Amino acid sequence: MNQRGLVELARPQPRAQIDEWGGGGGGEVQGGAPCLVFDDGLGGFLPLSAADVSCEPLSLAATGIVPVPSTLMVQAEGVCVVKATRRALYRHWQLADGEEASVRGALARAARLVAEITLGRGEVSHLAALDAMAMELATQGLAAAWPLGSSLRHFREQWERHARRESCPEGVCLERRAAPCQAACPANIDIPTFMAHLGNGDHRATVEVIRQDNPLPQTCGYVCPAPCESACVRGSHDGAVFIRPMKSRAAEQCLAEGGYPKPAIAPDTGRRIGMVGSGPSSLTAAYTLRTLGHDVEIHEAQEHAGGMLRYGIPAYRNPPDAFEREVDQIRALGVRIFTNSPVASVEEFRKGYDAVFLGLGTQKARLLPVEGAHLPFVLGGIDFLRAARSGGSVRVGPRVVVIGGGNVAIDVALTALRQGARRVDLTSLEKRREMPASPGEIELAVAEGVQLHPGWGPLRFEEEGLAVFQFCERVKDETGRFDPKFDGNRLLSLEADHVILATGQGTDLACLEGSGVENNRGFIVADPKTKMTKVPGVFAGGDGQHGPRTAVEAIRSGKIAAASIDAFLRGAPVDAGTGMPVRRAEVTPLSVLADVRSPCDRAMMPERTAEETAGEGNYVKIEEGLTDAMAHDEARRCLRCDVCIGCGLCMAACSEMGVEALRMADTPAGRLAHFDYLRPAERCIGCGACTQVCPTGAIHLEDRDGVRRTVITGTVVKEEPLLACAGAVRRRRRPRTGTSFASAFRTTWRLRSIASSARPARACGLIVPRWGERPCGVRKRAVDSRRGGHWPDPSLCRHLHGQRQSGDLPPRARPLLGAIRFRADPRRGDAEPVVPRPPPERALPLRRERASDVRGQADGRGERVRRRPRNGSPHVPQPAGLGRDRSLLGRRRRRGEERPRRQLHERDGRRPAALPGRPPPARVVHPARVGVRSRPSAPGGAPRAYGRPRCRLALRPLDRPGSGPGGGRPV
Repeated sequence: MNQRGLVELARPQPRAQIDEWGGGGGGEVQGGAPCLVFDDGLGGFLPLSAADVSCEPLSLAATGIVPVPSTLMVQAEGVCVVKATRRALYRHWQLADGEEASVRGALARAARLVAEITLGRGEVSHLAALDAMAMELATQGLAAAWPLGSSLRHFREQWERHARRESCPEGVCLERRAAPCQAACPANIDIPTFMAHLGNGDHRATVEVIRQDNPLPQTCGYVCPAPCESACVRGSHDGAVFIRPMKSRAAEQCLAEGGYPKPAIAPDTGRRIGMVGSGPSSLTAAYTLRTLGHDVEIHEAQEHAGGMLRYGIPAYRNPPDAFEREVDQIRALGVRIFTNSPVASVEEFRKGYDAVFLGLGTQKARLLPVEGAHLPFVLGGIDFLRAARSGGSVRVGPRVVVIGGGNVAIDVALTALRQGARRVDLTSLEKRREMPASPGEIELAVAEGVQLHPGWGPLRFEEEGLAVFQFCERVKDETGRFDPKFDGNRLLSLEADHVILATGQGTDLACLEGSGVENNRGFIVADPKTKMTKVPGVFAGGDGQHGPRTAVEAIRSGKIAAASIDAFLRGAPVDAGTGMPVRRAEVTPLSVLADVRSPCDRAMMPERTAEETAGEGNYVKIEEGLTDAMAHDEARRCLRCDVCIGCGLCMAACSEMGVEALRMADTPAGRLAHFDYLRPAERCIGCGACTQVCPTGAIHLEDRDGVRRTVITGTVVKEEPLLACAGAVRRRRRPRTGTSFASAFRTTWRLRSIASSARPARACGLIVPRWGERPCGVRKRAVDSRRGGHWPDPSLCRHLHGQRQSGDLPPRARPLLGAIRFRADPRRGDAEPVVPRPPPERALPLRRERASDVRGQADGRGERVRRRPRNGSPHVPQPAGLGRDRSLLGRRRRRGEERPRRQLHERDGRRPAALPGRPPPARVVHPARVGVRSRPSAPGGAPRAYGRPRCRLALRPLDRPGSGPGGGRPV
């Protein structure tokens, strides 16, 4: 639509309006079941087949979408609505910043459940829980109910396939994706792993990881354009991690120490593979095939091996002696390289080998169809670079005009300055921001004095040494196809002694005649997945197959071709995972301080000045390389995206607990990332909810030396002391974690303390973090940390009640609902929890009553807890939800055994008599707790082990001076 602003719908139904827009030239809806997205997903989702409704608010609301949408987008069939719903819920949670805890907790739980489904951790029960959450959000009047409810209603089948872990329409869910840097690397180098090795100072392990995917780490560290850095999630924050020079730093150290670590070589297979050309694709394929046990021979027509890495890249970027040392590392494995050995016919060449690989490269310059291109002062860029790298006496200038906008054009311009040129002008069709050359390369050329003229295309070259250009209005048409449009009235004339064309490269395919290998527009035709040509046993890769590209892309094609050749020789199918990112090792993240990792700027590459590098014949290396300290600091900046996958479950869990300690930021990579490592130090309570939901273990708790540490990918974000009980009881096991984390019983030590006047025999060893001012004798139920961790939080109680209604409540959580009473609310249509009041300052002592009538201890209101009225005893109100009598007396009654003769409880208003030689037992109290039972002391002062062991706190007896009701305190 060309009109901006508000648009009045001409049709009363969305589907009719969309059909009219499509028929009127605005675009045709593709697919059998397109999806209508309202308000960019925040307003809900609706299939086009269900869009035959009125545009009135009530009609739209009846379908489950927002009543008054502001935008409408039509997406073709195959869109993952589950992923879009997850994104919409996350945005609703962001917009709810500052709302009350119950609202943010509900939004966080819905986002967490959807995220677990997209990660392949969901169950069918998740859908029932989401249905209940959609109803709850709608009842509370939250806008997040629109995307969640509409997607569950209209795209149920897609949700069920996700919950059963079957399929995703876009193929982005249900699987763990690689780190963005590794996925962006054409060679799929395991960058996070080698960065961790380098941060530990292990250079050999670093090179060993890199060479599993790229046998030329040093050269790649010099010449790679580093697409991995463009994909780094830290790039939008404080600068991407400086990955490229890290490879060359580790390689230089290994070569200085005696060479690269040799890989394991499989037993000899007896198969021979011949290769034509020794470029990066051939060297990579030869290295991989040799490790698989095959015999490999390379035939190179030039004097030295390396192809375009040697003859197409200037020495100030890739020194020839350093590159030769890396080639020698491949020779050391048994790969034979024959130089000055051109192959005249592939048909004859393949007779002596079981398989053939064609890595011909693009070492032939292409001239433009421009008037005067045949003049003697017009040169080809590749020919000029080859002549300069071969050591020939190639002189140009003093005025040189270079045509092209890529990295090759930049290399030609800088090489011309070193071959006698005094002034170099560089013209390109693209504007400067659109030039395909790397921004760093362009800045380097400008720093050395190259004059840029972007947006001009060559028109003609005159014999008098004049190059005429016309202004280029556009380079590509609306479809992205190369179709430059010029303005012939705007001309630019430049004087030139030499004109060098760096606008295209081609391949010499004379050796393919009679072999049956096809070519298209000067490049070999091969299957992009297997690199096999139409001729069985003949494979091709590198620039000669896919066109002029970077060296790392040629390395990728060589790796894929090697896997296909090995499968061909073994008669097996090609592995479907060939060319996909693979984790090469499991390395523990580096230990980095939080204040160092949060604001850590990118390292600056030390470079020689233009005065040191410029000048005729000066090919000294421009980059000096990173130091060991700089490389170590840069490795610590890595966020370890292979461990932390950016799912956001930890942040949702933290918000659901009401803590709000974790904050992750959006990144251009489409995933969340931790940048703020200082916020948890102020807000984290050490509950461990984030560790329970983390699917990869990126967050974990470390309890040692009396301190609990919360660690995020190697960074300690919170430290808090642990309290140790001094009671004399046995050690109690930690419970298993359940399926719900919103109550703290799943994430903390479950302790129940009773009072005892006995002297402590030994410490129980149980440790818990400090939640307020009271010691560890507090059982963590659905607690609210703001209240000291003693009483259930209303929002979390409501969450547990919702789980019970949906059937998702774990069995271990059912007793927790016993201390929570619910009342009906006709306006809400569900139950509202009534949270018990906090206990008074003073705890009441036990009332005098027979032990058979006592089943617990006084609660905060002074009420007794008993099993049933007996022998005329007065009625005692019993708090709702208390479990069955589990005391020793109760168990003996259920088994039909007689009661013990000796009772230590007070009876008939009298204290039990003291045993001979033993002091009388003291009356004890305990901080008021619902459901906490009191146990008497055993003879001799040792606590009696009734049932399961309890953690005990020593209290002052009531008959001591200064004690009384509520006077018992821990000592």
